[in-house]
Amino acid sequence: MCTKITELPDLEEDGISAEITHICKAPKNVGVDITDAVAVHVASAASTSASGPMEMQSDNGYMSEIFVRHPYKESPDGDPLGGFLRTREREDQTFLHTFCNLEDDGILAKDLKVKTEDILVRLNNKQILGSVEFNHCTVLEIFQTLPIETTIYMEIYNQDSHLFTTIEFLLHGFKNVMVTGENVKLMVESPTVIALEFPRESKFLVDDNGRLSYRAVPNHKTDCSCHFVLRKYFDDKNWCSVYSFQVQKDPALYLCYNGTTLDFTDEKSIPKFRKFDRLQEIFLTPVGKEGMYIYYNQCKTMFVLAPEREAFREEGYGLAIRQINCQQ
Repeated sequence: MCTKITELPDLEEDGISAEITHICKAPKNVGVDITDAVAVHVASAASTSASGPMEMQSDNGYMSEIFVRHPYKESPDGDPLGGFLRTREREDQTFLHTFCNLEDDGILAKDLKVKTEDILVRLNNKQILGSVEFNHCTVLEIFQTLPIETTIYMEIYNQDSHLFTTIEFLLHGFKNVMVTGENVKLMVESPTVIALEFPRESKFLVDDNGRLSYRAVPNHKTDCSCHFVLRKYFDDKNWCSVYSFQVQKDPALYLCYNGTTLDFTDEKSIPKFRKFDRLQEIFLTPVGKEGMYIYYNQCKTMFVLAPEREAFREEGYGLAIRQINCQQ
């Protein structure tokens, strides 16, 4: 589905515009009602004065207008993106950031297709959702210092459609020019087919007639026995992204942790994992086992669940996700 932005309105003497290069949407596979958990009661914001961004505080958090600096703007705050960032601190000291008070003709709503109460998940290479590092002021500063004329990636989560949306776009600073928008591509992303490799021994997790095995695969790109369908979900309890690994050859089976090691299960309740990237490997954490990570234990010759100090003690004992272009 493609939508054409025909023309942006006449520009003032200086300002900023956005050019969409790609929008990718991935559905949340299990519907949950998270509206009540996200809702933060904050009074509607008035327009921002020329002196800088306005910050409002309520019992539930902070709200400030979002600006981006660029060379053509004399104000140190930069130009507004046409909306506000609302931040609430959660009990676990992580932060939940949502967009609000969006202007219909602003960059966020018109160009980037952001909706009110969309949750900010990632911005460029920074994992915003579920982080204790990125508070209200820090995220505002990240927006203010977004690069001009350089590709930017932003991932958001829409609570109505349960879609994760990754937006790839460019910001243009301008002066005395007219800007015409480019084509906007909206694509519903299919689940990703991957293989799970233990790179240290060049072995893969494999479906051997319904049983999980661990062995070398001559060609993992064409051998469907080591292929998993990777799906992404939103964990409304922990406010983070989680994943399931469905066996491609047998869709009734999912990768799970059975209390001792990795295994397959056909239970109706789909096992989900958090995914932690560390150097060139990933570590899976079963949902509900926060602070514990799955790694390969050489003494036990199997994948086990252990605290961070044990799992991360040495490099090379995590897994690697290999993308597969498999149509089967």
